[in-house]
Amino acid sequence: MDRTPSGTPFVSQVRVRFADTDAEGVVYYGSYLTYFEVVRVALLRSLGFPVAEMRKRGIAFPAVAAECRYHRPGFVDEQLDVCLWLDDLRRSSFGFLYEVRRGDEVLASGSTRHACIEMETGRAIRLPEWFADLWQRATAEQVGAAAKAAGDGEPCTGEYTVIWRYLVPGETREEFERAYGPEGGWARFFASADGYKKTRLLRDETLDGAYVVIDVWESGGHYRSFLEGNRDEYERRSREAEGLYTTEERLGALQAPADAR
Repeated sequence: MDRTPSGTPFVSQVRVRFADTDAEGVVYYGSYLTYFEVVRVALLRSLGFPVAEMRKRGIAFPAVAAECRYHRPGFVDEQLDVCLWLDDLRRSSFGFLYEVRRGDEVLASGSTRHACIEMETGRAIRLPEWFADLWQRATAEQVGAAAKAAGDGEPCTGEYTVIWRYLVPGETREEFERAYGPEGGWARFFASADGYKKTRLLRDETLDGAYVVIDVWESGGHYRSFLEGNRDEYERRSREAEGLYTTEERLGALQAPADAR
């Protein structure tokens, strides 16, 4: 694992079963990948999104890469902490970093990368917006936990801004600007929801065809409520708009302090 985890991890505990060990009486190397899965599933459940819900929505997140390094042996009946950090989120995949600890000792460390596929066809697809928001929630909780551990108090809950970047070919720029501008179809769709404030469309003068879209909401809660209540329509519109651009990248979601103006 080339990347070093930082911040406060999400932690799930496991107790080593006899079935997890090998003939030498130590934790079998493949068992650590199972422990990685345990903490991933626990994270989703803690966010109110169990694995079964993913399947209901017709998508799956198979592992396409996994790495594990072994530092110390573990033994039967020991209680271990399995730590998870969010790594990176891309257009159609995402990654996690892990450590398995016994107290202050690191027994194993590793990473996994997961693709997003449509279960009916097995085809790789773009991560849906609701998953990107779920990832943002997990990030906010991890950052909030780190701030609290550092004595900085609870995370703030002010204005919420979502930022996207697009590369648009010349033949579709006019239509893209109509769809993604402050009076466009997306803005009118958002305006049907409580808590939506405005959309800005900016063109990057340093790169031909590059645009930035900024959507501003009163709070992250308003944004998440809108996505949850309009998930099917949002995804339908997203699919229809894919022909307007060649690249779409979510740059981030920014949370302003509650007392910021």
